[in-house]
Amino acid sequence: MLYLKRGDRLPSVGMAQKLLNTCRELDPRLAGLPELLADGIFGQNTQRAVSSAKSALGITPANPVFDRFLWRPLADMAKWRIVDVCDRVLEFQLFNGKTRADRVRELVQKQQAEDPNLPTWRAELIANRKINNWIKDAYICRLQYNRFVAMGSNPISLKSKEQVYDKIRRGLAERSRDGWQVVLLRFTGHGSPGSQGVAGSLFGMVELTRDAVLMQEDDSDKDFIDAIMIGGMAMPMCPFGVIELHGCRIAGRSKARDRRRNRPKVDGSAFVTLFANEMARPVTAGTQTQYIGNAALDASFDGPTVTAIPGGSTIEKWFASR
Repeated sequence: MLYLKRGDRLPSVGMAQKLLNTCRELDPRLAGLPELLADGIFGQNTQRAVSSAKSALGITPANPVFDRFLWRPLADMAKWRIVDVCDRVLEFQLFNGKTRADRVRELVQKQQAEDPNLPTWRAELIANRKINNWIKDAYICRLQYNRFVAMGSNPISLKSKEQVYDKIRRGLAERSRDGWQVVLLRFTGHGSPGSQGVAGSLFGMVELTRDAVLMQEDDSDKDFIDAIMIGGMAMPMCPFGVIELHGCRIAGRSKARDRRRNRPKVDGSAFVTLFANEMARPVTAGTQTQYIGNAALDASFDGPTVTAIPGGSTIEKWFASR
C-alpha cells in the first residue's frame, strides 16, 4: 500500500506523519507517541514513532517502515483512503468480441493505408508483434489492479477511454462519503517525460500532458481541469491530499534536444510543477522506470523523484496550513 522508510522526502511522508498525529488522539494505545512535525522528511523521530505505533498495535515485526500493515489500522481509524487510478482498457477491449485474426486484419489495413508499398507479410508480422505486446500489457494491468486491491487500496478501474476524467471525479466522490477522505491519489499508467498515461486504447491513449492540463487539446476526454476540479478546490480530496504520478520517467528529460535552445525538448520536472500549481496539490513523479504494483504488495517510487508544491511552498508549510 505504502512503503516509506528513513531517508524518504515526500509529501506522502508528511501525510503519514499527519496520520500518526491524528491517531494519537483517536486510540489510547497510541497516546504515548510523540507529536511529529509533518515536514515530509522520514527522519529519526518518524522512524521511532512508526516502530512505537506498530508495537502499540501489536504489529510484528515492529520495524521502522511505514507499510501496509501500519497503514490499514491507522487509515481505518482516521477514515483515510488511498485511491489508485488503474488503466484496464486493453484488458477489456483487446479483443472484445473480435478474434486475433480480426485485430491483425485491422492493423494490416491501417498500416497499408499509411504505406501502400508495405508488403502484407511484413504488415502481418508487425501487427502480430503489436498484439503480443498488448496481451502482455493487459496481463500486467490486471495483475497491478489485483495487487492494489490486495494492498488495501480503493482503485478506480478504467475499462474504456470515454469520459475518463469524469469517471475519476465520480470515483473520488464515491470514496469520499460517510466521513471518509481521499488523502492520496495515484496515477499508475504508462509514462514518458512530461506525460502520464491515464487510459490506454488500441489506437491511442488519454494522457496528462502540459496541453491537456491547460485545456489546449481538442479531445474532450482530456478536459481534465473541467472534469476533476476548478482551481484545485472542487476536486473530491481532503484539503491536504497529495498526488503521485507513477508512470515511467515522467519527471525526467527527453533524449531529443531542442537545438535552437540547447535543452531537452521535454523537461518532465516543468510538467510536474505546472500540474501541482493547476491542481493546487503537491505532486510527485519519478525520473526513472517505475514498477509500482508489479513486484510487491508495498508501493513506492523507484529511484529519484521530483516534487512540486503549489506556489513553490514547502511540504512543512503545506501541511501546517491545512
